[in-house]
Amino acid sequence: MKEISPDELYELYEDTLHQCGSHIFNYPDDVIEMMVFEEFNIGATSFLHDDSLNRLLNNHLISKEKYDLSRKIRALFFEIEDSEDFTVDCLRHSEKWKHLISLVDEAARMS
Repeated sequence: MKEISPDELYELYEDTLHQCGSHIFNYPDDVIEMMVFEEFNIGATSFLHDDSLNRLLNNHLISKEKYDLSRKIRALFFEIEDSEDFTVDCLRHSEKWKHLISLVDEAARMS
């Protein structure tokens, strides 16, 4: 299998962030479920993984600040996934989800 290039990895990383930003509240629950509980989950597993983040950092595609923030996002997402807050209703109302989404928005704004 061919390894993806750093530029392709960066596109997948950015797409992952897009799946869990505050704009998701403009969508119906079934779309939010797909974006966050499927697409973001897959992306967090793969493209927010330390190996991927290290490749992006080493290729100067993300800053150290964005690297650190991405690691926080991944850890918080998996903490929420392992809790009873892993529902759309909680996503709309819980402080943990609000915090996660604000971190994603912050990372998405960074260059």
